[in-house]
Amino acid sequence: MGGAAATGAPPAPPAVALDSIGQPIGPLTDPDTQVTDAHGVAPGLQDPGEKRNAPPHDLVRFPEKSEAQVAEEAEAEARAEVAQGAHESDEAHAGMTVTTEEPALGGKAIEVTIYEPVPGVTPAELVERLKASGKSSAKVTRDDHSRVPATSPNGPSPEAPSTGDEAGTAAFAGPDDCTNGNAVWWTCLPAYWTNNGYTDPIIRMNDHTSAAWKTADATSLWNAVPNIQFNYIWNSCPFMAGARCVDVWNANYGNTGWIGEFSYLLNASDTRKLYEPNSTYPQQVRLNDWYNPAGGAGYGAFSRDTVVRHEVGHVTGLGHNTSGISDLMFAQSGFATATGAQNAALVANVYSIAR
Repeated sequence: MGGAAATGAPPAPPAVALDSIGQPIGPLTDPDTQVTDAHGVAPGLQDPGEKRNAPPHDLVRFPEKSEAQVAEEAEAEARAEVAQGAHESDEAHAGMTVTTEEPALGGKAIEVTIYEPVPGVTPAELVERLKASGKSSAKVTRDDHSRVPATSPNGPSPEAPSTGDEAGTAAFAGPDDCTNGNAVWWTCLPAYWTNNGYTDPIIRMNDHTSAAWKTADATSLWNAVPNIQFNYIWNSCPFMAGARCVDVWNANYGNTGWIGEFSYLLNASDTRKLYEPNSTYPQQVRLNDWYNPAGGAGYGAFSRDTVVRHEVGHVTGLGHNTSGISDLMFAQSGFATATGAQNAALVANVYSIAR
């Protein structure tokens, strides 16, 4: 009888876990096991390829822009939307955001996580999956706040003060505005990174991901926006007074319904400020390897470049854009790779003053 399987015995598990189209990937990972030492180093990571030696930012491919450039581009984008009758998208899920909120650090902070549903999963479906996994605070909201309309044929919105420039929202948006055209902030009034003595807030993206995720490019893309500085660093984030670390992870997190998430901490006593007990306290971006960019298993195709650039957009403070899937900050990833002019203008506005 040697070698015969016993009747009713369960099938042997596959030797290697598979992704959404049956390609082999690593075993299922518990996010709570992804930790670094005091210097931001995580052990046992995959070889990331060229990005291991990537500079803090690539100013050749992603040159920094001025406030004037960003404002002009936002006004042009707003005019184009009005001309096309596309000021606010009629697409399903425009501006919709799935979040969870949990008390953290003994009540000193509130941990907020923003989720990006994989194409093929609606925000409402993702909420149900999260609740089934034990995240009872999961909810879906519409990120429009009290939004400032984009340019209209009659000039600037009567809801906002005119500066004498009749071009559009970028001319009169300010540091306490939570919208700019179709761009929307995390919160209203905006929660923000403080300067901590620097001209611009400094955010270091501590990348622990594989070569499949181009975190260095995403970091340089958002560093080009004025008034906030992003530095790329591979698997290391030593103490730097006044600067922050945001850890970026990838793994097979399973068929969760989300392809990317960003978790941040708000100060429970002042929810306009991020909780920063020290300069290296990490916020977290996670990128889910289970979903293959080709789609499969009932899920749509997407670009991993878009996903990681979208998540770093959340790190700036942006919520989900109320435009359509052609925008990088739309609720579900497609194939956009540019920041979007109104998104960039809102970031530049919020950080236009030192705080």
